[in-house]
Amino acid sequence: HLLHGCLLLFAGVAALIPREKLVADSNSAEKLALSPDGKSMGFISADENQNRNVFTFRISDRRKRQVTFEQRDVLDFSWTGVQDIITFSEDTDGEENLMFFKKNISESATQHERTIISNTPGVQAQLVDNNKRDRFILIGINDDTPSRVHVYNFDLVTNELSRVFTNTRFAVDSIGTDNDMRIRLAYEQQEYGTRKYFRKELLPQRKFSSNMVEELVDLLDLQYELFFLTSFLGFDKRNKNVYWIWGEDTGKGELIVAPFSDFSKRKVSIDRA
Repeated sequence: HLLHGCLLLFAGVAALIPREKLVADSNSAEKLALSPDGKSMGFISADENQNRNVFTFRISDRRKRQVTFEQRDVLDFSWTGVQDIITFSEDTDGEENLMFFKKNISESATQHERTIISNTPGVQAQLVDNNKRDRFILIGINDDTPSRVHVYNFDLVTNELSRVFTNTRFAVDSIGTDNDMRIRLAYEQQEYGTRKYFRKELLPQRKFSSNMVEELVDLLDLQYELFFLTSFLGFDKRNKNVYWIWGEDTGKGELIVAPFSDFSKRKVSIDRA
């Protein structure tokens, strides 16, 4: 219901705001995203200096405003759970450096001021999870070795950055989180082409380390031919059940739901509402 409702809402807003109203060159607007309060659209477009920056478009009065003022192109941005705070990323002219920033976009904020989350040369930082509800986000940073991304908690209010996952095994895009942004799932490729998924039992703290083998429980093994028919979608609102696109035995992807603690009890999810 939630996903369907969000898609309908976004489609409705997009229909009300023609793309040409956002920018003079209607083909240049990218990464359109509705704010958590539903009052503004954010997007990336070229500014008067032909640098790609973040703009907002207030739906009530159709006012457009530039909110980042970078000399390098902004690659991506995200609304957050803190009012008037966004995050965005940019690179350094194609070098192995992906920088990550926080920005206050309120009317009273200093235009060119932003908070550096990560800008170390040779290090790449990327958003891992952001539920747009809490005051923190999860960020992946390969600050020890290029091939392994550790996961950090960043507090959007205090600017405190703390590591919550020391990663020695998993690719960052193989890590799954629940609705409270706790790491609960990960997979790794096996020697014979299979993919092994692990689940993590929920502990009171957020700490998760792949070195702590006792925290990892086998969830399932996936054969290579099913890789493109199977994907983890997310948890239900209670973080008890998980939704997947599942391709086993059907030759096509189906939406299934399963208890996170016992994947063998999976069943096809059909919403007739």
